[in-house]
Amino acid sequence: MLARNYLTSYQKGIFFEYLSILLLFFKGYKLIYRRYYDSRAEIDLIVKKGNYLIFIEVKRRRQKYYLWDLIKTQERQRKRWLAERFCKRYQLLKFDRRFDIIFFSGFNFTHIKNAF
Repeated sequence: MLARNYLTSYQKGIFFEYLSILLLFFKGYKLIYRRYYDSRAEIDLIVKKGNYLIFIEVKRRRQKYYLWDLIKTQERQRKRWLAERFCKRYQLLKFDRRFDIIFFSGFNFTHIKNAF
């Protein structure tokens, strides 16, 4: 019997974050920061395009979910707070900001702009 190599959820998450970076690069986005976090929240990717600073959450599910099932209200609030803190810390308050979600179902992806 052959042993199967299974990736952990963490490893899959890292893989899809790197895949997202590659997809965003080809769409003209520039990576600013990856996995920015503190004890209360984490932002998977922070990218820049034009005058926008974009905070991206990468999600992977086997089946498609509704947007409101992906990120709960409290998590959205924590991510907004962390984004504001990031902008203040690195003096990036002059940029317009938005929050996007990149959703993977298998290897199909959807980039939801201005998700919350």
